[in-house]
Amino acid sequence: MRKRRRYNFIHKRMRIMRASKPRSKRRRIRYTDTSEYQRSLPRYKFDVPEMFHLYNTPEMVIRFINDTKDFIRNLNYKCQVEFNLEQVRSIDNGGVGMLLSLINFLAKHKINSYGNVPIEPESKNIFINSGFYDHVRSIQGKRAKSNDVFIVQSGTFTNPAGISRESRKIMSHLMGIENMSYKPVYSLIGEIISNSVEHANPFKQDKNWLLSVHYEPNIVKVMVLDIGLGILATLKRKFRQKLVDVSTLTSEIQTLYNLFDKKYQSSTFESNRNKGLPKIKLCYDSNYISNLNVLTNGVLLDFSDKRSKRLTANFQGTYYYWEITRTNIEIWQHRPK
Repeated sequence: MRKRRRYNFIHKRMRIMRASKPRSKRRRIRYTDTSEYQRSLPRYKFDVPEMFHLYNTPEMVIRFINDTKDFIRNLNYKCQVEFNLEQVRSIDNGGVGMLLSLINFLAKHKINSYGNVPIEPESKNIFINSGFYDHVRSIQGKRAKSNDVFIVQSGTFTNPAGISRESRKIMSHLMGIENMSYKPVYSLIGEIISNSVEHANPFKQDKNWLLSVHYEPNIVKVMVLDIGLGILATLKRKFRQKLVDVSTLTSEIQTLYNLFDKKYQSSTFESNRNKGLPKIKLCYDSNYISNLNVLTNGVLLDFSDKRSKRLTANFQGTYYYWEITRTNIEIWQHRPK
């Protein structure tokens, strides 16, 4: 009992001493919600390069993405971001997808993103038709309706319903067949996205994949963007074999070709592993898809004419691009059963 009284006495004196201290006249700002706090953060402006074409100028696109991420990381993600698009004169769907993946990355870290519209009419139409403004707030407060499709998902989830819907839409667009799925594309996209969710990035908050399906007369262009470690980086990190042929720059191209040809065993040594990349190559060799391009870890693979090259900038992720025509679907329909 005596100890209890002494304990209460000491704590009472401590409360009196704290209450008697002079308080600072500078009051702490209290925010009613997180959005009010985010709007109070400093806003930084980033000028998107004039040439933002992922296939023609990949180094310029990759450097812009990497530099922007590094700058924001140095600020401990406490900022707002404004993208100035006015000077963009040349851009493709790959460039739009890279920029959208960056905005999705910022959103995962609760960073507000803003942007304006390119002055050049053709670039402006590409942004509008791609669905870019359906996912990022414009400075003018406008949200354009998309004629294209952008399915954005991040974290630990896949979107089989959305993939199935686009697969049926491809058949309807090219063949006029309703409620029928183009199974090769459904399988490829599902495999890529599953690998992205499971293996592409060890940090859950940075997982980020993006699917774009662009419909043109007599052709469909598919882009899958996986922001993670990249194929080569994942290979070096997970596989148990010592890969001698990745030690030089020129051998990295051949290493990727070997991966698509299933020259390396999975890190888990399971029979159902390491089938995603060979499945993509098999679909291309079977003419179920056309004009296959893969960009990862600073290596650009062009399967159509072997114009592959080593880039001077390192892209942490994997970019897949292919095209589908009526001929591709007819070959699949008449395949040997």
